[in-house]
Amino acid sequence: MNRQEESPDIEAEISASAQGLHERIKQSGGQYSETLNILPSGKIDLSGQKDSTLSLFANLADESRESIMARAKEIQDRFPDLSFNFEMDPHGKWLKYTVSEKRENLEQAA
Repeated sequence: MNRQEESPDIEAEISASAQGLHERIKQSGGQYSETLNILPSGKIDLSGQKDSTLSLFANLADESRESIMARAKEIQDRFPDLSFNFEMDPHGKWLKYTVSEKRENLEQAA
């Protein structure tokens, strides 16, 4: 599904996720990160995370690493002031993302 085919609900959720990430970045002093556990099956463990403060955008994806990274790219494409970096445990037990505002945006806000 490409950008033009996204449902209005997904668009609203992506916008809300970006807004939440912006707020967390501001509260955290410049960047925000989360570590998501990976189940033995290889899927991201999102149990107990829906409608909570954890996983501001991962619930927009299915439970695969690839889907979560694709959603992060969609958010970054629509909100280019956000920059995501991913790190994965070498043993495959967790996936960590860090999101920050791009440097030029921070300088403009100062």
